[in-house]
Amino acid sequence: MNTNSLQFNLKLSGPSLFHENADDEKFKLYEMKNSIYYNLLLLLLVVGFFPIQSRAQFVIDASIRPRAEVRYGYKELARSDKEPVLTISQRTRLGVLYQSEKIKAKITFQDIRVWGDETQYSSTGVHGDVASIDLTEAWLSFNLTKSFSLTAGRQALSFDDERLLAKRNWNQNALFYDAVTMNFQSGKTTVDAGFSYNNAVDKNFMEIYDPIKMKTLCFLHLSQKFNPKFNATVITMFSGFTSSDTALAVYLKGTSGVNLNFNSNPWKVFSSFYFQYAKDTYGGNITKVAAYNVNVQVEYKLKYILFQMGGSLLSGDKNGDSQHGETHLFDLFYGARHKYYGFLDYFSNLRKDTKSGGLNDIYATVGVPVTQKAHVFATAHAFYLNRVPTSLSKPNTNSDKSYLGTELDFWLNADVMKGINIQTGYSFMLPGNQLKRIQGVSGNNPFSSWAWVMVTFSVKSKEL
Repeated sequence: MNTNSLQFNLKLSGPSLFHENADDEKFKLYEMKNSIYYNLLLLLLVVGFFPIQSRAQFVIDASIRPRAEVRYGYKELARSDKEPVLTISQRTRLGVLYQSEKIKAKITFQDIRVWGDETQYSSTGVHGDVASIDLTEAWLSFNLTKSFSLTAGRQALSFDDERLLAKRNWNQNALFYDAVTMNFQSGKTTVDAGFSYNNAVDKNFMEIYDPIKMKTLCFLHLSQKFNPKFNATVITMFSGFTSSDTALAVYLKGTSGVNLNFNSNPWKVFSSFYFQYAKDTYGGNITKVAAYNVNVQVEYKLKYILFQMGGSLLSGDKNGDSQHGETHLFDLFYGARHKYYGFLDYFSNLRKDTKSGGLNDIYATVGVPVTQKAHVFATAHAFYLNRVPTSLSKPNTNSDKSYLGTELDFWLNADVMKGINIQTGYSFMLPGNQLKRIQGVSGNNPFSSWAWVMVTFSVKSKEL
């Protein structure tokens, strides 16, 4: 999913790559700098808006997260006609949180950039950039009673195993929603609900909307803790899209599911099941949906070692489904990809990455400590098509016709000192014939691998 499609970008005035004259260039650069100063001033004004006696309830947090990657097989198989690339990206955040007995409010600004993407430069150095500062969080929450709260504005949404709604934090942009949400807590029961409705511009009458972007979203989530070892949740979500950029009608696709958690040291067992229904609008075709996602994971933790084993089934289309006006492909929607379906992100878009065949993933993870604050992990994935689509089944009658490939991920997570975390890893893919065919790769090609290192610096003030 396109993260930017769900983000309201706080666009600052910025110069373009080419200008008619130097004066125009200087003026636009001046305008961009003033816009940045304006937004920083706005953040300071928010801090100073409340009475002095309330300042003990302010918290300011900041983080910087640069990540360097050597890609030669990330997201797609390495090819002999392509060269490896070293790319460095960086996320910078600055936020302020206000909290009182009845009110909570948060505003966070975020800058995402790739080193070297500047658009204002000369032979003597860099002068400026296209504005990339976004308003990532801006929400206000009221505690109407001790048990009930209402939150409105741009906010993150995350529930259960994040198969449906996730922060998607590996993505430097992450994922935020313009929504109204409510939370109710009573004893061991928690209820969450939310609603979002989007328009491209401020108009007096309904206008067409990009069919790739989410038009509306609503959900209801119920969590019940039965005892210290077992809890269960249920969720129902509807997401609406238009069928084309010329149509006004909005079609809803529904997803309902249940999560079960059992925790009795040293064992943890988790399972979830989701079913999708109603309408799909991909490519302008209105089709009926009947799809499923099943997940099971078992964890065993000793003093110095962690074992995990699990499997995930994401249903795919049967041969001839499209001719009958139906689809069985499970839509990942806004759920997590990176932490579940391999760090190489080969299966972020099931429609494209599996030719609508869906995905079966069998995996195992081992984790061991290196020091008290550093741990290493290794995960092996075996990927298969849930159903072999027509385009991949005719020429291939071998027993491995559903096999896509095996991925191995290795990574280290270390808290080196207060406020500084370092993660680094290495992954590689051993592709099967079907994965090569899906990506149009033939003949002998280089080994597909990816290495990365990420440093996260975060600091949070004491209450002011």
